[in-house]
Amino acid sequence: MVALQEYLLFQDDHCRSDADKMKNPFDTLERVAFRKTLRDFVAKEIKPNADTWDEAGEIPWDLHQRVGALGVGGFGVEEQHGGLGMDDYFMRATYNEEFAMCGANGVPAALNGRMISIEPIQRLANADIRSRVLPDIVSGRKGSSLGITEPSGGSDVAGMKTTARFDSGTYVINGSKTFITGGMTSDFFVIGARTDGDGLAGISLFFVDAATPGFSRTPLDRKMGWWCADQATLYF
Repeated sequence: MVALQEYLLFQDDHCRSDADKMKNPFDTLERVAFRKTLRDFVAKEIKPNADTWDEAGEIPWDLHQRVGALGVGGFGVEEQHGGLGMDDYFMRATYNEEFAMCGANGVPAALNGRMISIEPIQRLANADIRSRVLPDIVSGRKGSSLGITEPSGGSDVAGMKTTARFDSGTYVINGSKTFITGGMTSDFFVIGARTDGDGLAGISLFFVDAATPGFSRTPLDRKMGWWCADQATLYF
């Protein structure tokens, strides 16, 4: 009989005692507790409903608010605007990991359609816009989307065709966006448009209220996946 323990290269954690399991050196009590909170939420609130929501083609809007109450939309956002007043990229990664295990990736896609617009607003919008809209977006009371992808070039940002022309004290946007997640339910949009010259240097970002005259949107047909993540084509 030959003892092979010294040659063991891998052993599943289920075969190890808690004392022998490798510890993540970046874990803190707060990060471990955050992961448990998210895992419990996904198991109780999302997994039992994920297939039903996917078949229905939408998630209930109150899910945005329930997820907002977990604080996941508040990373990097000031407390006065409804955020956490801090950022933690390990916790951001934890959110993505735990919600990806819900059984239908359209669910986190639908939620993240709102979240990916938060950082541009937090970083670039003026104080009036931040104080007016961020508390509602971060909490999930209202929706917001990022509009970059276009029918003519997908996500080729440098080749963006949508334009914004300054006229009589305001900007007039002309063009369209497509595959915009949350596009049919969002109240606000961060829209990329060309203001000057070719390439990336000629692109600016605009905050657009869905109630702005001249704006319209249409839903995309049922996709290959992400059924419960509403996506739309936007027209300006």
